[in-house]
Amino acid sequence: MLDYEENYHTVFHDKVLNSEEHYLLRSKLSLKRYFQPEDIDKKILEFGVGTGYNSFLFHNKYGFDISKFALDFVKKKGFITYNNLDDIPENFFDIVLISHVLSNVTDPYQTLLRCRNYLVPGGKLILIIPYEHNKKVELKLSPSQHLFSWNFLTINNLLFSSGFNVIKNKKIFAAGYYKTSFLANINFKLWDFSVALVGFLSNKSELLIEAIKQG
Repeated sequence: MLDYEENYHTVFHDKVLNSEEHYLLRSKLSLKRYFQPEDIDKKILEFGVGTGYNSFLFHNKYGFDISKFALDFVKKKGFITYNNLDDIPENFFDIVLISHVLSNVTDPYQTLLRCRNYLVPGGKLILIIPYEHNKKVELKLSPSQHLFSWNFLTINNLLFSSGFNVIKNKKIFAAGYYKTSFLANINFKLWDFSVALVGFLSNKSELLIEAIKQG
């Protein structure tokens, strides 16, 4: 049984849970790396909102999660929240963000179909997925609890079959967020560059895919 309550978030998101400074830094970096400046005024649903830093700076932000801990946390950050898929309005959101979540759901295809329904016609899906490099075989449930892994070819095929037109593929190197965060006090772009450099040197990256709702 997969568990995404407080222990999971503490393991992966301790810094953003306990430091307003780190939370805001990650929010600013997500806004720069994943979105366009004009997106900030659009209605966004973060599907699997977690701690919410990816969409925190949006003025109209909504979040769905199965974790009560996560929803309680993001409510304090100004999110409108859902814990039931059927409560999420259809044809309502300009952007749906799924960040490091699709690898953990048991049926990615159905998840994408649902998220398509939540978007307005011509709405945009922004998908961030981890790029798996680890060749070591795990004989137990890994901390990440990932169930699926993709490359651009396979995730694009899944999106096309789910009713999306893919418009962007980008590989983003990222690691060492907090060890290098002191650089943000000197220059934010320098910190952004250092995160990318550490990611490149340590071969840690994620895939960014943008897709538009068909029809």
